[in-house]
Amino acid sequence: MQEAQTIGEISEQTVRDTLATINYPGLTRDLVSFGMVRHVSVCGAQVKVTLALRSADPTTPVRLRDEITTRLGALGATSVAVVIEPPAAAPAPARHGTPDPWADCVRLASVRHVIAVGAGGRPVRPSGQYVGAEPPPGEPPAPLAQSPQPSWGGPPPSPW
Repeated sequence: MQEAQTIGEISEQTVRDTLATINYPGLTRDLVSFGMVRHVSVCGAQVKVTLALRSADPTTPVRLRDEITTRLGALGATSVAVVIEPPAAAPAPARHGTPDPWADCVRLASVRHVIAVGAGGRPVRPSGQYVGAEPPPGEPPAPLAQSPQPSWGGPPPSPW
Protein backbone atom coordinates (compact mmCIF):
# COMPACT_ATOMS: atom_id res chain seq x y z
CA MET A 1 0.00 0.00 0.00
CA GLN A 2 1.18 3.55 -0.66
CA GLU A 3 2.39 5.71 2.18
CA ALA A 4 0.19 8.57 3.32
CA GLN A 5 0.89 11.84 1.58
CA THR A 6 0.44 15.26 3.04
CA ILE A 7 -2.87 17.05 2.54
CA GLY A 8 -1.38 19.53 0.07
CA GLU A 9 -0.35 16.77 -2.31
CA ILE A 10 -3.84 15.35 -3.02
CA SER A 11 -4.92 16.35 -6.50
CA GLU A 12 -7.49 15.07 -8.97
CA GLN A 13 -4.71 13.35 -10.90
CA THR A 14 -3.42 11.65 -7.74
CA VAL A 15 -6.95 10.42 -7.00
CA ARG A 16 -7.38 9.15 -10.58
CA ASP A 17 -4.01 7.39 -10.41
CA THR A 18 -5.10 5.71 -7.17
CA LEU A 19 -8.44 4.67 -8.69
CA ALA A 20 -6.47 3.15 -11.58
CA THR A 21 -4.96 0.70 -9.08
CA ILE A 22 -8.39 -0.52 -7.86
CA ASN A 23 -9.66 -3.48 -9.86
CA TYR A 24 -13.34 -4.13 -10.44
CA PRO A 25 -14.34 -6.97 -8.05
CA GLY A 26 -13.79 -10.34 -9.70
CA LEU A 27 -11.97 -8.93 -12.74
CA THR A 28 -8.42 -7.91 -13.56
CA ARG A 29 -9.16 -4.46 -15.03
CA ASP A 30 -9.29 -1.27 -13.02
CA LEU A 31 -12.10 1.27 -12.66
CA VAL A 32 -10.41 3.93 -14.83
CA SER A 33 -9.74 1.62 -17.79
CA PHE A 34 -13.36 0.45 -17.66
CA GLY A 35 -14.46 4.11 -17.91
CA MET A 36 -16.42 3.94 -14.67
CA VAL A 37 -14.92 7.08 -13.12
CA ARG A 38 -17.32 9.81 -14.15
CA HIS A 39 -16.06 12.67 -11.98
CA VAL A 40 -13.43 13.42 -9.34
CA SER A 41 -13.37 16.55 -7.19
CA VAL A 42 -10.86 17.49 -4.49
CA CYS A 43 -11.25 20.31 -2.00
CA GLY A 44 -8.38 20.29 0.48
CA ALA A 45 -8.53 16.88 2.15
CA GLN A 46 -12.10 16.21 1.04
CA VAL A 47 -12.53 13.97 -2.00
CA LYS A 48 -15.67 13.13 -3.96
CA VAL A 49 -15.65 10.38 -6.58
CA THR A 50 -18.62 9.69 -8.88
CA LEU A 51 -18.73 6.25 -10.52
CA ALA A 52 -20.96 5.07 -13.34
CA LEU A 53 -21.83 1.54 -12.27
CA ARG A 54 -24.60 -0.95 -12.93
CA SER A 55 -24.24 -4.33 -11.30
CA ALA A 56 -26.60 -7.22 -10.58
CA ASP A 57 -24.53 -8.05 -7.49
CA PRO A 58 -25.63 -5.77 -4.61
CA THR A 59 -22.30 -6.26 -2.80
CA THR A 60 -20.23 -4.78 -5.66
CA PRO A 61 -21.00 -1.09 -4.90
CA VAL A 62 -20.36 -1.67 -1.19
CA ARG A 63 -17.01 -3.38 -1.86
CA LEU A 64 -15.92 -0.63 -4.27
CA ARG A 65 -16.97 2.13 -1.86
CA ASP A 66 -14.98 0.50 0.98
CA GLU A 67 -11.89 -0.04 -1.19
CA ILE A 68 -11.94 3.54 -2.54
CA THR A 69 -12.41 5.00 0.94
CA THR A 70 -9.51 2.94 2.30
CA ARG A 71 -7.11 3.81 -0.53
CA LEU A 72 -7.93 7.53 -0.55
CA GLY A 73 -7.74 7.67 3.24
CA ALA A 74 -4.19 6.33 2.91
CA LEU A 75 -3.41 9.33 0.68
CA GLY A 76 -4.44 11.69 3.48
CA ALA A 77 -8.07 12.34 2.57
CA THR A 78 -10.09 13.12 5.71
CA SER A 79 -13.48 12.85 4.02
CA VAL A 80 -14.25 10.56 1.08
CA ALA A 81 -17.64 10.54 -0.63
CA VAL A 82 -18.28 7.87 -3.25
CA VAL A 83 -21.39 8.46 -5.37
CA ILE A 84 -22.51 5.55 -7.54
CA GLU A 85 -24.86 6.37 -10.43
CA PRO A 86 -26.18 4.24 -13.27
CA PRO A 87 -24.30 4.73 -16.54
CA ALA A 88 -25.74 7.11 -19.10
CA ALA A 89 -27.76 5.58 -21.90
CA ALA A 90 -25.95 5.05 -25.16
CA PRO A 91 -26.83 7.60 -27.84
CA ALA A 92 -29.24 6.47 -30.51
CA PRO A 93 -27.46 5.24 -33.62
CA ALA A 94 -27.38 7.57 -36.58
CA ARG A 95 -30.05 6.76 -39.12
CA HIS A 96 -28.92 6.28 -42.68
CA GLY A 97 -30.93 7.24 -45.70
CA THR A 98 -33.47 9.97 -46.16
CA PRO A 99 -34.49 11.75 -42.96
CA ASP A 100 -38.16 11.85 -42.00
CA PRO A 101 -39.56 15.13 -43.40
CA TRP A 102 -42.36 15.08 -40.81
CA ALA A 103 -40.10 14.52 -37.78
CA ASP A 104 -40.13 18.15 -36.64
CA CYS A 105 -43.76 18.89 -37.52
CA VAL A 106 -46.49 19.31 -34.95
CA ARG A 107 -48.79 16.33 -34.68
CA LEU A 108 -52.54 16.89 -34.56
CA ALA A 109 -53.63 16.04 -31.03
CA SER A 110 -57.27 15.45 -31.97
CA VAL A 111 -56.53 13.02 -34.83
CA ARG A 112 -56.76 9.42 -33.68
CA HIS A 113 -56.48 7.53 -36.98
CA VAL A 114 -55.00 8.30 -40.38
CA ILE A 115 -56.21 6.52 -43.50
CA ALA A 116 -54.08 6.51 -46.63
CA VAL A 117 -56.11 6.52 -49.83
CA GLY A 118 -54.68 5.62 -53.21
CA ALA A 119 -56.00 5.06 -56.73
CA GLY A 120 -54.91 1.43 -56.79
CA GLY A 121 -53.44 1.60 -60.29
CA ARG A 122 -49.91 1.45 -61.52
CA PRO A 123 -48.09 4.76 -61.57
CA VAL A 124 -47.88 6.33 -65.04
CA ARG A 125 -45.70 9.24 -66.10
CA PRO A 126 -47.34 12.25 -67.79
CA SER A 127 -45.96 10.93 -71.08
CA GLY A 128 -48.10 7.81 -70.63
CA GLN A 129 -45.16 5.51 -69.86
CA TYR A 130 -45.35 3.09 -66.95
CA VAL A 131 -43.10 3.92 -64.01
CA GLY A 132 -40.75 1.11 -63.03
CA ALA A 133 -40.61 -2.32 -64.64
CA GLU A 134 -42.16 -3.46 -67.89
CA PRO A 135 -45.95 -3.83 -67.88
CA PRO A 136 -47.36 -7.27 -67.00
CA PRO A 137 -48.06 -9.68 -69.86
CA GLY A 138 -51.24 -8.95 -71.73
CA GLU A 139 -51.13 -5.19 -71.19
CA PRO A 140 -50.13 -2.77 -73.93
CA PRO A 141 -46.42 -1.96 -73.77
CA ALA A 142 -46.67 1.80 -73.21
CA PRO A 143 -50.08 3.40 -73.31
CA LEU A 144 -50.36 7.07 -73.98
CA ALA A 145 -52.12 9.33 -71.56
CA GLN A 146 -55.78 9.24 -72.60
CA SER A 147 -58.43 11.84 -72.20
CA PRO A 148 -61.84 10.76 -70.93
CA GLN A 149 -64.48 9.37 -73.33
CA PRO A 150 -66.52 12.18 -74.92
CA SER A 151 -70.08 12.31 -73.58
CA TRP A 152 -71.59 12.29 -77.13
CA GLY A 153 -70.42 8.68 -77.61
CA GLY A 154 -67.78 9.34 -80.25
CA PRO A 155 -65.00 6.89 -80.99
CA PRO A 156 -62.44 6.27 -78.25
CA PRO A 157 -59.09 7.94 -78.68
CA SER A 158 -56.51 5.83 -80.47
CA PRO A 159 -53.63 4.54 -78.34
CA TRP A 160 -51.24 5.02 -81.30
